[in-house]
Amino acid sequence: MDEKVISKVIEKNKEFWKLTNKEPLLARIPFNGFNKKPYPVKGGREIIDPEKVLPEDIDISRLVGEGKSKPEPVNGDMVNFAGCLYSEAWMEAVIGCPIYASAFSCSSKPVSVDIENAMDEFTVEGALKSEWFEVMNNVMKKLIDKAGVDLAVRQLHFRGVIDMLAAFMGEEMLCTSMYLCPEKVAKLAEKFAELYILTAQRNIDMRQPWKGGYVSAWSVFAPGPILDYQIDASNLFSLNDYKEHFLEFDKKIIDKFPYSMLHMHACGLHILDAVLEIENLKAVEVTIERETGVFRKELILESCKKIQAASKSVIVNGELNEEEIAEFTEKLDPAGLAIFYWKPI
Repeated sequence: MDEKVISKVIEKNKEFWKLTNKEPLLARIPFNGFNKKPYPVKGGREIIDPEKVLPEDIDISRLVGEGKSKPEPVNGDMVNFAGCLYSEAWMEAVIGCPIYASAFSCSSKPVSVDIENAMDEFTVEGALKSEWFEVMNNVMKKLIDKAGVDLAVRQLHFRGVIDMLAAFMGEEMLCTSMYLCPEKVAKLAEKFAELYILTAQRNIDMRQPWKGGYVSAWSVFAPGPILDYQIDASNLFSLNDYKEHFLEFDKKIIDKFPYSMLHMHACGLHILDAVLEIENLKAVEVTIERETGVFRKELILESCKKIQAASKSVIVNGELNEEEIAEFTEKLDPAGLAIFYWKPI
């Protein structure tokens, strides 16, 4: 691909972070719908139904798509990257959750039936000795080799503190414990935040800058280290509960990185006012979730306006037709706006 084309896209992406782009970043994502994707494990096997996997089961070469062709460096205003081709559950794994792979996901179960004792016994030092870290390091080495000089390498998929708590304890136990023993939950959340920072920084340190910067899992280039963060389990709680019990830990993590991107689903936008209080949060990515049969367009538009009013960039990601793209670009400020979409199938 012509270097001039790549440079032009990178400059526009830099403007996105400065809120100075005159036109929104826009790109159509190749997407043919959600299909079964059998999970590869060693021995040439592929898992369809959920099955427990151990560190030694992971077929790293197939996980990263070694030998498969690389995408072009850019697509429209998107910047492509090398990353795992199958679902990931790294943070759940390193905190001790049993991991289950399937053709649709990589998920986890709570660490123990004796959750209170497990909460007390968890240590960051112990988690850092997890065999999953060696797998993560080897995955990154393979991705770096695959990318070469042609592509950036994205961050591995790291779930945030509230997601780690929900995985470690189970959602029901987390909701109950937040009221019965909030001090214990906070103590564990503090440990998870420390572990997350160490893990994310290690991941950044392994990746080499590409064209002078890094690329988000949401395909935006930043001129410095970027953090992709998520808090999906926040949809279990009210705005006030999230703000009182969890916000401080997300802020602690986001404040550690110069460029930070928070992934949110449309169903989780009720806590948006709280996350916008994080001064160092640079951008919010909103996944539309139209494939669920629910498309709350007006809520999404108003939320995007609120994000922009807080002087933060916004990415809209999901299924949109041409009329809807035109509506989003008309009603939202182009400065700090990106729309990465696929057309209705």
